[in-house]
Amino acid sequence: AFKWSRLDKDTHIGVKATGKDKLLGFIAGTTFKSIINKETMKTAGVSLLTVHTKLRNKRLTPILIKEMQRF
Repeated sequence: AFKWSRLDKDTHIGVKATGKDKLLGFIAGTTFKSIINKETMKTAGVSLLTVHTKLRNKRLTPILIKEMQRF
């Protein structure tokens, strides 16, 4: 069973260039609690993942996913 929790600001992560107002990458998701075999786990689902077109081969996507997994 899935229980949706409220939307956290921690689940919105953006990467900006230093000294500029350009957004290089963004990941957004929702947190929820899943109950498996009577054990409750806090999990996240990614709903949006964007990376600037010129940076798509620079391995920015795995970094954004790892940051989402940290919480």
